[in-house]
Amino acid sequence: MTAPTSFAARKPKTALRVAPMHMDRQAWARALHAASEQTLGTAPVIPAPGSLRDERGSTLSIDWPFFAALAGVNAGLSQNAAPHPHPPLQTQLQLQIPSEGERAVVPRTARRAPSLEQLGFDERLWAAAAGEPIDVDALLIGGDPSNISTNTGPGPSPGPNNITSNEPDQRAGSGPRPLFAQSGRYQSAIEVYTERLLCAVHALWRLARLHNRPDWRDRATACSLWLIEHLQPDNATNYPWGVHVLVDLAQQPVTAGVSASTAAAADMYAQSLLHNCQVSHGRADVRSAWVLRDAAAELMLSHHQ
Repeated sequence: MTAPTSFAARKPKTALRVAPMHMDRQAWARALHAASEQTLGTAPVIPAPGSLRDERGSTLSIDWPFFAALAGVNAGLSQNAAPHPHPPLQTQLQLQIPSEGERAVVPRTARRAPSLEQLGFDERLWAAAAGEPIDVDALLIGGDPSNISTNTGPGPSPGPNNITSNEPDQRAGSGPRPLFAQSGRYQSAIEVYTERLLCAVHALWRLARLHNRPDWRDRATACSLWLIEHLQPDNATNYPWGVHVLVDLAQQPVTAGVSASTAAAADMYAQSLLHNCQVSHGRADVRSAWVLRDAAAELMLSHHQ
């Protein structure tokens, strides 16, 4: 596999970054990275989990597992997390991160980290990406955050019906479908539901790459197809979660089962996510900028695979 190419430094500009239609993965990655760079600059340091303060001075519960996954540290959400098995994705693209000593221990922050039980579906997938003991297959099968592993041993933990984290979900139906339903614990406004589905898709795509699970990648794609059919990007709350998954879908040939109209719709959806996150401030807000940077990195990795 060819080593990923680092992004060349670009001078930040004030105009909204848009991606021209019909670009390939690499061009899309550069467009996402350029939009991120307008906010973060050319050599940003990944925030410690829970340390980010956005433009409103707020920290969201997603910030703990998301930034832990980016930095290659545990999120500090449980005492049973194994040492993080994966290096930071950003190091593969020559992005600046804290020193090894700083990354070994997650600093205490002004706000207390949420517990695993407090996290939603999307946040638990990100926590799994940060090394927390979560049975992803059980989570996907049940669509319920209560399906998490309590096993602290080295092997996989059994989920419902003895499904373990090494077993694909053989019972799930095929075709477009959401990762979890908008009901019960997940009953929320359409904007929140859309955002959390996109966030879950983003996390599951990363997990599929880290653990070489093409079935997880298929589930992320199936949810993306469902989103295209049922929920418009304007429903989301302006964070560009999962934009790279939609870009990948737009790049699929007809022979892969994706029609030209669906590919075009996926590209338009991705365009909207990129545009919407820049409208309020004339650039991406700081959280969206990190989301875009990670999406760009994922696209560069898939381009070189």
